[in-house]
Amino acid sequence: MTGLLLLVVLAVYMVITIAATALLIEGANLLKVGKSAQMVIGQLSVILFVLLPIGLQLSLQHRFRQACQKDSSLIINKVISDTEGFYYEGSDNEIMAILHKGYKFIEKSSPKGMYFRYYLDAQGRLEKEAISHPLSKYAIKSYTARLAWNIQQENFMIEELATGQQVAALSQVSFYYFGFIKKKGLREIEGYSWHCPEGGLFLLLKIPGS
Repeated sequence: MTGLLLLVVLAVYMVITIAATALLIEGANLLKVGKSAQMVIGQLSVILFVLLPIGLQLSLQHRFRQACQKDSSLIINKVISDTEGFYYEGSDNEIMAILHKGYKFIEKSSPKGMYFRYYLDAQGRLEKEAISHPLSKYAIKSYTARLAWNIQQENFMIEELATGQQVAALSQVSFYYFGFIKKKGLREIEGYSWHCPEGGLFLLLKIPGS
């Protein structure tokens, strides 16, 4: 999907470049500018449209580096190695990713106030069962802050439920070339991306058995 989107953007940009160059040459022709001058105008137009995305790329890289220095951080007060799962109000895809790292369960609540424990069956499919109350020792909390139209800060924290003590925290800056697309109320991202630091939530989790 990302590759197709990039091809569409490039195709549209090429069409705009050709059309704009043709219009400039036509305008020069109407002003009775000589053929040699028209060729120079056409060449300058092409050069401008080639340099424009290069300048944009350099500008975006600069903004990303600034956001990394200012808004990213990683704090680990304790490496968690004494748990088989967490309480986490994440999406099914996020829960699957954590479970596939070797954890045995994730617990979360439903909008109706019920609690469920998620786990992988023998075939690696996500299953859940109702529980009376969470039994997890730690909870993963997260929230997202938009820094710019295509830069966001993703924050993850791990707390010990019994004490409320923060065990670890991560603020990851993420940059997306094509911004953010929302679908069905959930945040879904399209386009090439950079992250600082790389690794996301898993920087805070000690993989079981490692």
